[in-house]
Parts: sequence; C-alpha cells; structure tokens
Amino acid sequence: MVVDSNEIPDPEISWESPNIIGYTIGGEPVLAAGMSCELSFSLPAELDLFVFWYSLLGQRVTVTMPGPDGCITTMAGYVSRIRQRVRGGVADGVDVTLEYLNPIVGI
Repeated sequence: MVVDSNEIPDPEISWESPNIIGYTIGGEPVLAAGMSCELSFSLPAELDLFVFWYSLLGQRVTVTMPGPDGCITTMAGYVSRIRQRVRGGVADGVDVTLEYLNPIVGI
C-alpha cells in the first residue's frame, strides 16, 4: 500500500457501502460521494503507524491499494478516524478509517 508516496505494510481492508445522506422528494436515497473503508494493521510490526496516521488525521491523502473490486486503484480521500486497539492493556493494532475515497482518473 502507498500513502502519499510512503510505502507501508498492507493492512486488512474492510469496505463499507456508501452512506445515505438524505432522500429525494420521491423517497430515493441520496448516497455520499465516494466510498469508505477501514484499514486494520496488526502490531508489533507497525508500532510507528499510529503516529504516521495520526499526523494525517483530517488531511486529504492519495492512496494506492486494492479497491472494493480487488484491483489496485489510486484514490484520493480523507483520514477521518484513527483508533489504537488495546487488548489486556497491551497495544494490539491500529485501525484507520478513510472516507470520501474516489478513484483518480488519468494517472
């Protein structure tokens, strides 16, 4: 996986369906622009990834990773949440949520 030109270990990726942000007059759902996903990194190999992702919180990033269809895709989006997983009082991993991901065309 590549994030803003930084090569990082491949995470487990969980894609989420687009959020419904409203409804038309006819009752049809209006979906949010872009896709969302959660990246899950396991420790200890990625101990410094929490700091790396935390520095990008709220920032626009360009990522190259497998898309929902499994094909490697370059997308732009925002880092919206970072959570450090702790089990039994010991850091176990880092979860990162990316939102508003849209493929970049013409690279």
